[in-house]
Amino acid sequence: MMIHILINLIIIINKIQATVPVHLIYGPTCHLQTPRCPTNFCQNYGTCISYTNDFYNHEYRCICSSNHFGEYCQYEKAKLLLDLHNETISSSTIRIVQLLNYDLIKMQLNIERQHLMLKNSETILHNDLQLPAIGLLKEHEPIFSNIYLLYLSYNSSEKNLTQENKTKCIHAKEFDLIPTNYSYDALLFVMKRYHRPCQQLQEKKSKTICFYDPHIYFCFCNETTRRSICFIYDFKYDRCNECLNDGQCYAGERKTNKKEFICRCKPCIYGALCEFRMDRLKYSFESLLILDVTSTNNEINFTTQSGPKSITWIYMSICIIMTIVGLLSNTCTYLALNQQKNIRSIISRYIQMTAIVNQLILICLLIQIIYIILNQYNILNNSFINLFFCKSSSYILNCFSYISKWFTAFLSISRARLTNQIHIYSRKQYIWLLIIIITILSLNATEIIFHRLINDPRKPNYFICTVEILDNQWNIFETIFRITNHIIPFLLNIYAVITIIRTVARSKSNIHKTNFVSEIWKQIKQYYEQLACPILIIMCSAPELLMILIIKCHQWDNTSIRTSMIIMHFISFVPQMLSYYLFIQPSTVYRKAFIDNTRIGQILYSIIQSS
Repeated sequence: MMIHILINLIIIINKIQATVPVHLIYGPTCHLQTPRCPTNFCQNYGTCISYTNDFYNHEYRCICSSNHFGEYCQYEKAKLLLDLHNETISSSTIRIVQLLNYDLIKMQLNIERQHLMLKNSETILHNDLQLPAIGLLKEHEPIFSNIYLLYLSYNSSEKNLTQENKTKCIHAKEFDLIPTNYSYDALLFVMKRYHRPCQQLQEKKSKTICFYDPHIYFCFCNETTRRSICFIYDFKYDRCNECLNDGQCYAGERKTNKKEFICRCKPCIYGALCEFRMDRLKYSFESLLILDVTSTNNEINFTTQSGPKSITWIYMSICIIMTIVGLLSNTCTYLALNQQKNIRSIISRYIQMTAIVNQLILICLLIQIIYIILNQYNILNNSFINLFFCKSSSYILNCFSYISKWFTAFLSISRARLTNQIHIYSRKQYIWLLIIIITILSLNATEIIFHRLINDPRKPNYFICTVEILDNQWNIFETIFRITNHIIPFLLNIYAVITIIRTVARSKSNIHKTNFVSEIWKQIKQYYEQLACPILIIMCSAPELLMILIIKCHQWDNTSIRTSMIIMHFISFVPQMLSYYLFIQPSTVYRKAFIDNTRIGQILYSIIQSS
């Protein structure tokens, strides 16, 4: 009884709270009212918020626009307009602007504002009336970095700079007077030589007025005294540790937004967090599809997303069509053998199991693509569901694909044993098949182990499913395992078919006293349907495997190559769509059983006859 009363009370309270205007009425019984903000309380289009503090005092607060600050938004922020359109740089260059003040007591540079420059022209706002005294531009190339002095001035609220205002600061290694490598014990000895670069630059009448020793100091040259003034400077302030696979991380503003950063990935590694490894041993369909359905800057791997691209719907449509066609084909295959009692044997059971597994493969492929797309566009927010599909989708799909190939191989072996009049209802055959299935399920567990879910720090509740293989030996093992499950079933199929053709050809050659070679050609024409299945499987799988080995990993940023690879991956699932045409249609007995004994076969036959 008390539980029902509490539940009703909670419902009533929630209804009351739902009807109370926010920031206007408060208190246990909603009898107290927060006064509205005074007119024009906030300046410069600021938004006023009225609220009541813990002591029931009324207070007002202004939320300012991006260009203003202060208690009433009365101050305009200092701004730096930087236009570098005419500068020619590599697309992999990362530029960071730092605004600094100096402390003459501690002799150090304090970074007041740090901005990650993603465009050639940007406006940088500083939350003060005046810009800091020093402006630096750091340009990071894949191999080296340069530091430029943008300005050195005081009491400036706005500056408009171009590439002509850049002054390169020289690295200490460019001076013969300062050794490039030394220990901290020799720091005092080196510091005594810091004045010589300024004297050397003055003698050469160079315009350069700054240099730096990346161990600790950043120095400026005084043109009058020809001496240097050096400050302690944090050279690693713009570096971070958010990137995976040894990617280089560069941070933007760290005081107000610690999640602003960009990653530069090593060759053959892609993704906004360098999460996708695309070398030959670490290639995965998921990573390739994600790269193709998102807009990616190929050099620095900075991924931006808007909405689903047209290519996304194309991939989805292809997979849906394949699943529907496969459902019709595999259903017809299963029913054709399920209705004909006189042909029930281990061969028909293998065909039925193959049809079931083939349809499961197509369904798993569709689920995997749907999951990748939903997760990539941040539609799937549940972390548990995300983790489940991340670890299981690829694992289940690969297991079913390998099992299907082995079913086809055992089917061919059973036909060969039947042709040689060997008893095919051997328990050993079932035991071997069971052992192979268990082995596939066990060894393919690396898909579960190495698939993991990571969170992009810049996007709350956005998860990325990636493959992280730490040891190269696991890569070799996975590659061998993948190739083995393609090649061995194919070889078993070919061996079984050759055995059938050779046995039948020798038998007929002995009976009819004909040429053995001519009989072989006759049997090839007669048993072509048994050759069609293994040959089609290997023909559909070979292009994808060959491209993995031939294409160099840095070529995956090419859209055409990437799209071609995805299409070849879809082609590798064509045999799973064509179970009926591989097993039922070529056989007169199976085809007749399907038409005579199944309702769907009769309907399809009547449609074909009428057309």
